[in-house]
Amino acid sequence: MPRRWKKQPPDGTNYAYWESNDGFVIETKPRFRPQIPYTLHFPKDWPKQDGAYPCTDFQTLALAKAGAELPQDKLFEFARFDYARSHAMLASGAAS
Repeated sequence: MPRRWKKQPPDGTNYAYWESNDGFVIETKPRFRPQIPYTLHFPKDWPKQDGAYPCTDFQTLALAKAGAELPQDKLFEFARFDYARSHAMLASGAAS
């Protein structure tokens, strides 16, 4: 079955969501474009990964949708990179 995306109705927050028929969710804050990326959340039935977020960021909606087409191991690799980068930024800020 091909992946289909549906924009979710507004929920009263500044966020916007797109949900796929197979469990992916894309989240963004349109009001803060382009500073806020599009976050691709992985399906809830995917296994949890140590040292990785259950999501990864893309700069455009089209890239986030294309990212959902990547193999699971590649998405986990991106998520581990995001996790490590975030923790390194936090550590460098804490040291200042």
